[in-house]
Amino acid sequence: MTKIVRVFFFNLNADLPDCSTVKDLGVTVNDLLTPCDHIAKTVCTAFQQVNLIYRTFVSRDLSSLVCAYCTYIRPLLEYNSVVWSPSNLGDTDIRCVESVQRKFTKRLPSFHNLSYTVRTEKLGLTTLELRRVHFDLVVCYKIVINLIKVQFDDFFSFILVTKTRGHPYRLFVNFATNNVRKNFFAHRVVRYWNFLPADVVYFCSLCHFRQTITRVSFSEFLVID
Repeated sequence: MTKIVRVFFFNLNADLPDCSTVKDLGVTVNDLLTPCDHIAKTVCTAFQQVNLIYRTFVSRDLSSLVCAYCTYIRPLLEYNSVVWSPSNLGDTDIRCVESVQRKFTKRLPSFHNLSYTVRTEKLGLTTLELRRVHFDLVVCYKIVINLIKVQFDDFFSFILVTKTRGHPYRLFVNFATNNVRKNFFAHRVVRYWNFLPADVVYFCSLCHFRQTITRVSFSEFLVID
């Protein structure tokens, strides 16, 4: 058997090209560490898929169209959202992502003249912004309760004072000096986490936690009405 040996020559004096964005594990990160580029690409792809659904579906049955949206469109907008989710500091990005669901529901039969809030209520949908808050809280729960192999101390620290109001797992709010850090998961999720009322949210299991956080109103943290 003969061996094939490949020899690679590298020019050590060659300049590396500048790159303003890098895609890693499906998430595009730019040189400013903001989610703008990823959101723009994802929203563009989602709108293409929305148009494809409306072109290929002959039926205008609401349940079928909404099912197609939840199956093929919404996962695109929520993939790895814990990594890139914009906070209130990125009002434009939040509305950009929400525009996909807003325009999809507006194109549904007899829904054109209804407000976005009424449309989502009638269809049983939740705003994408609120869903991202729930995703953040679920990941935070898994880290706090040690359900995933992530070091708690790398992200959070507990509040040592236990005599104040709130649930027993409240987290310390770390100081952030720039907007990039404020938008990071370990920083933005703390305000939602500490806001959870102990008499509504059950921390006994992940299943109960998922169910009970849907009863909490996060309206004071949200941009989308």
